[in-house]
Amino acid sequence: MVPVLNEEKLLPGMFDSLLKQIELPNEVLVVDGKSSDKTPEICVEYGKKFKKLGVKFRVLIEKKPGIIRARDLGTRQAVSEVISSMDADAVYPRDYLKIALSCFSHDKVVGVSGKNEVVDPAWFVVVERRLQEWRDIVMFKLIKTIYFPRASNLLFLKSVYLKSGGMDVEIRSAEDEWGMAKLLNRFGKVYFDGRLKVLTSGRRMKQGFLVFIFKTVIWDYWLGYFRGKYLRHRVRYDRVD
Repeated sequence: MVPVLNEEKLLPGMFDSLLKQIELPNEVLVVDGKSSDKTPEICVEYGKKFKKLGVKFRVLIEKKPGIIRARDLGTRQAVSEVISSMDADAVYPRDYLKIALSCFSHDKVVGVSGKNEVVDPAWFVVVERRLQEWRDIVMFKLIKTIYFPRASNLLFLKSVYLKSGGMDVEIRSAEDEWGMAKLLNRFGKVYFDGRLKVLTSGRRMKQGFLVFIFKTVIWDYWLGYFRGKYLRHRVRYDRVD
């Protein structure tokens, strides 16, 4: 399940990585937030390629803004029990789905996540990702679950998501990561496997260290989540090209 909005530059790379999977998905479900670029045409082109391989391909249109709303719609409309939350600017290794699906064989696992890397990262991004990686490794060793998965690298059971009531679609940030982890951990464990290494673009980090830390991470992401969750502020979380 992939939410998209004007992703003509990066979407082909993500689709190509899915076409090369050792274990192909049953379905690729794209939720388009009314793109105005060539994203719809790219979906039509790749839809034909997936269908030739026996993979169902669907595009849903989400008229209301918000990536959380798009992920919720895609999850509820998907036909498979295991949902893979992906991003249009991410590239997935060939064995990604094969490894991820095998993790669900572990006891009480309702979600699976792994590591995230960035294309050509600045020094502060490298530090941030290493700290996140160590945090998840230590957390998983201590309590056998994690609470901070990346939305671009998260698989979960649809039945558990529906049982939980789902995400709050009015929140514009962090609900598909921190919020999702809280939902999943009510019913089981989120398994961490370091072999699941997703490569994403660094477009949100190009404005420098201070903007990244204070605006992107603190103000837009974490304070955005808490303002939306507890103060019911409708926070705008813009996509950066």
